[in-house]
Amino acid sequence: MKFLDDFRVLASPQIGCGDSALFWLDKWNGQPLSLSLSLSLAAPELFSFASNRLITIQKAFSSGDFASLLQLPISQMAFAQMEEIQAVMLSRPLDEDNDKWVYEWGSSAFASSKIYRR
Repeated sequence: MKFLDDFRVLASPQIGCGDSALFWLDKWNGQPLSLSLSLSLAAPELFSFASNRLITIQKAFSSGDFASLLQLPISQMAFAQMEEIQAVMLSRPLDEDNDKWVYEWGSSAFASSKIYRR
């Protein structure tokens, strides 16, 4: 799991079908919430109510009811964060393409030399 955490620091998914990225833990939103934070950090109050913290983006989007992803009832602050996330989800529908992972240096090709230059 430690290597996965390190990978998440270096890479962000470009979402296609959403089957390889985690809804709460990966930096996929890139919208109003925060350009470089996972939802767990951008919406910590809502994340505290998540029933499955390791759900994929694909499963979260196909749940049909966002509230089903949460342990209810939730706080007012969490509700406001939920509305913001739902707006992001509506503006970013999934497609049938594979997810692509892009490293912080802007390429999908891994280069150990780039890591050492950080």
